Amino acid sequence: MSYEDCEKFYLEKQKQAAKVFFERYVDLHTADPPPAVWASENQPELYKKMTAARQEANSLWVNGVFDDEFKQLVLDHLRAFLEICRAYAESIRREKSTA
Repeated sequence: MSYEDCEKFYLEKQKQAAKVFFERYVDLHTADPPPAVWASENQPELYKKMTAARQEANSLWVNGVFDDEFKQLVLDHLRAFLEICRAYAESIRREKSTA
């Protein structure tokens, strides 16, 4: 198999897998999880950082690029989401303590 054949085969299999994933787990793609929704209103800069990294990583993923840039973008996205989850949890704690 040539490189082009392998690339074509890989991209076709990736499309098939993505289709199955989107059909089975549609809820994951229809809305952001509650911490992300909260962050869009309460931590807009962090939310923008997270979504920008996710969008860039997704564009590399679609094109089959899994280099160091892709890895860094995934890490940036997950770190930002972790920060959002921590801030969201702290917000809930504060709300409960004042209630």
